[in-house]
Amino acid sequence: MYTSKGFTLYELLATISIILILTSTAVPALQQLYLSIRAQNLYREIFVLIQYTRSTAAFHSTSVILCPSQNEEHCSSNWQHPLIIFIDGNNNKKRDSNEAIERHADLLNPGEKFVWRAFGSSRYIRFIADGSTEYQSGNFSVCLSNTSIEQIKLYKTGRARKALPSEIKEEYCQ
Repeated sequence: MYTSKGFTLYELLATISIILILTSTAVPALQQLYLSIRAQNLYREIFVLIQYTRSTAAFHSTSVILCPSQNEEHCSSNWQHPLIIFIDGNNNKKRDSNEAIERHADLLNPGEKFVWRAFGSSRYIRFIADGSTEYQSGNFSVCLSNTSIEQIKLYKTGRARKALPSEIKEEYCQ
């Protein structure tokens, strides 16, 4: 007597259908999880850059600037450009040819953005010798989608902290 050791066409189609249904329900949740993790990672990276800029200013007792720059020469107001940190020895709030770049960070993928909303200049974050921003205070937002937003609150004292969920303003990302 002959016995078959395999699946029938109906069994195969039923199995594939179940797998497709389960996958179609899991993909949106996995995509949201990815965006949430990516936003948290970008938050940590920018938070570290802010803290590095502050500590460099205090350590060198001078002005240090974190800003976006398309050409590594001039600060721009577009925070989607790579970020640079430099010691502003002459306090003119711009990078001169003799001022070396302390750090360079190209963090964003297409479709992601940073938004810096501040009292004072929005082209840069400037820390002075005592580690404060002198007069700048504001919100630094990491925006990946309307549901994946992380924000950093920066005070004029130079201290930064993560915004609480109730403090996050989605309109900052628009």
